[in-house]
Amino acid sequence: AEQQILDYVYDHKINITGIIAWKDREVILASILGKALSLPHTPVEVVENVRNKVKTRLLLDRFQGINPDYAVVTNEEQFMLAINKIGVPCVLKQAGNSGGRGMRNIDTLDSALTIYKQFIISNKAQASEMYHYFNEASLLEKKIFGTEHSVNGVVANGEVITLGIIDKKIDHVISLQYENIVPSSLDLEVRKKVISIANEVIKALK
Repeated sequence: AEQQILDYVYDHKINITGIIAWKDREVILASILGKALSLPHTPVEVVENVRNKVKTRLLLDRFQGINPDYAVVTNEEQFMLAINKIGVPCVLKQAGNSGGRGMRNIDTLDSALTIYKQFIISNKAQASEMYHYFNEASLLEKKIFGTEHSVNGVVANGEVITLGIIDKKIDHVISLQYENIVPSSLDLEVRKKVISIANEVIKALK
């Protein structure tokens, strides 16, 4: 895709002044194109810290109390060692997916290995490339209960600009987020803490 886009830009003498990626799937491509065209862009290694959940967890290890108990697994043996250490309930995730795609909840140790095998087979069979990014490893995470929120904003010229906090409504049975609510109903002090943590993490991505 990179070479085809660049060839088209050069052949048609298109003057591009910026590139924006709207979905997770395109953020790495936007970064690569930004570098190739000498445009403002986020470095690829920084983008991968966000897109690759394994790299994200490793980076967040620098911050006390942010990560759930987790393990990186690449095969059945590692998976069984990890789940016996982490315990249930837990969540099995692909490193490169988003929006809950392919995720599996594990509620009992007896069902764990069967779910892991189904997880690997099912994700390999998916046509969408989203299921195949960074698929050399998966994440097993201790399940956290509570409300879910996201911080929205931009980073410009090294400055983190927070636009707001969103409260998410999620159907956990089918792992589907179906509503975003703004403004957030979180207490002011909680919102301040969330934004402070987000800013620290974003700066650490460099």
